[in-house]
Amino acid sequence: MTICPKHRRDLTVDWRGHKSSTCCYPSHEGQRKQVKDPRRVNYATSKKIFALHNAAVPVGSAICVKCRTEHYRLRHEEDSERGRGDQQVVYLLSLVTQFKLGI
Repeated sequence: MTICPKHRRDLTVDWRGHKSSTCCYPSHEGQRKQVKDPRRVNYATSKKIFALHNAAVPVGSAICVKCRTEHYRLRHEEDSERGRGDQQVVYLLSLVTQFKLGI
């Protein structure tokens, strides 16, 4: 049996299944609406959200841009308090800021 490239992609990489597309971040403000192009929470982010908010967020859940930016800011503040400025977080925050400003 042969599967065309479009259907192979639909059934593998772009498989949505029954995943919700609403933001799952614990401190999300406002109404939880469908995120148009959601980013998904990976294992490391889920683990960090649990450490920061004591709330379990399943891997693969959607997270909106605003909450993702807030999470990176909180994560950076926590890392700064520990005395190790995480350069990757600073870089990601600058990228998100530039994206918002349209630079």
